[in-house]
Amino acid sequence: MEYVRTSNLYLQLYENMNNIGSFAVDEIIIENSGVRVTSVYPAHKLFDYSFKQNGNSCRNKELARIVALLLAMDFSLLADPSIYQLRRYRIYRMNGKKEYGFRYTLRRHYKDEIFSYRQQMHKSASLLIR
Repeated sequence: MEYVRTSNLYLQLYENMNNIGSFAVDEIIIENSGVRVTSVYPAHKLFDYSFKQNGNSCRNKELARIVALLLAMDFSLLADPSIYQLRRYRIYRMNGKKEYGFRYTLRRHYKDEIFSYRQQMHKSASLLIR
């Protein structure tokens, strides 16, 4: 794990995660090909990070698992099971090989809180305009 943590591949991913800013992260999908991060509100893709383009030209079947663990170690919110749920899922490639992906998903309770907060902000902003 330490080898991956000190690699340029992970350091660039870590920097991208730090640069998300004030967006509430809905999902982080980690596969052997890369990482995709989406936001809750507004609902859109924050970034796609390709492992192939960033220093890993071969598919390593353990890379997704290691990156998922490292992200939880470096970003404490991901490690809290009351905030994010981590799931492993199977991927069958066209060549018949089986791989695993990992998905951090924000719990419904926190999504509802974000939507409620945004709705209150929208209402108060509309009152100021009148």
